[in-house]
Amino acid sequence: MNIAIIDIGSNTIRMNIYHLEGKDYSILFTKKYTASLASYVEDDQLNKDGVETLKTTLKSIQKVTTFVKLDAVHFFATASLRNVSNQDAVIKEVKDELDITIDLLKQSEEARLGHIGIEEVYGHSDGLSIDIGGGSTEIAIFKDEAIVKDFNLSDGSLSFYKKYVDDILPSQDECNQMSEKVKKTLKKTSDKLPNFDTIIGIGGSVRAIGKVIQKNEDNDSPLEFSLDQLKTLSKKLLKKDKKTMVNVFKVAPDRVHTLTPGVIILMEVCKDFGIKTIRISNKGIREGYLINSLKEMKNSSKA
Repeated sequence: MNIAIIDIGSNTIRMNIYHLEGKDYSILFTKKYTASLASYVEDDQLNKDGVETLKTTLKSIQKVTTFVKLDAVHFFATASLRNVSNQDAVIKEVKDELDITIDLLKQSEEARLGHIGIEEVYGHSDGLSIDIGGGSTEIAIFKDEAIVKDFNLSDGSLSFYKKYVDDILPSQDECNQMSEKVKKTLKKTSDKLPNFDTIIGIGGSVRAIGKVIQKNEDNDSPLEFSLDQLKTLSKKLLKKDKKTMVNVFKVAPDRVHTLTPGVIILMEVCKDFGIKTIRISNKGIREGYLINSLKEMKNSSKA
């Protein structure tokens, strides 16, 4: 069985095609499209150019899916459409013109599915997770296989870049503004919450940060780094350190403008919760969506 999962994010739209054998699955094909939908938001609406970019990208995905025999295709969106006031009109236009049904996930559902993906890597454990997207940042506290609290910072790496940065890379003053915004938001939402030694990150922003740190410091793995290493990366990005910038272009060229905002968000969250170690899950919301869809298919077949 082959199933395609298309994740419509604020910065990128990613398609994974999974091959399933019994209870096991593997990625047969993956492709990422940099659509930067958050950059097309004006007056809380996805503007005409943004809608056209979305439709053009989805048309390209439809063409790719014709080359593989698929048993199911699922499209879902998170903050990319959840945060715009014309979400219903956009979803309807896509359905009418492309016959694509977009599943718009609520914040709580996004956190739950992301946690399912994390469990695929780290098993059932208690802790804290973060997903820094292009348009929002999701933080969740999980215990006994369930989310006990989740909250949204309302901004992600791309929306921060759009709001605060005038050039390709932010200035010290722009970095300070982003840091203050995260601190103020966290103060409203994370008071009286426990501290954690470790946070688990999912999504492209955190993965890119791990890869750059690995290149810079010859880490054994891009899947774990310390708060001190994150602080060092932040300073080097601000100074436009040549080695660091070369490594950014090597491992995450499409995130050169959003990497620093992502670093700032992650760093402030870590400081707020007393985090010392950042671990990265290479499975996240797409795998969670896959597993959840298979579970629903199984339950419906029994009904």
